[in-house]
Amino acid sequence: MSTLTLQTHYLEAYIQQEELLLLNESVKTIHEEMHNRSSVGSKFFGWLVVETII
Repeated sequence: MSTLTLQTHYLEAYIQQEELLLLNESVKTIHEEMHNRSSVGSKFFGWLVVETII
């Protein structure tokens, strides 16, 4: 699996580090729901498994 890294120093003028940290748990939860296909709209997440099909 590939890893996505967010370079936060580009965001410093727009959002504070503390605000990003508050979003961390929400992002983890959404990520898990997408991969478990347990979130609303999960039938549209077929693109998550494209690399395993090819």
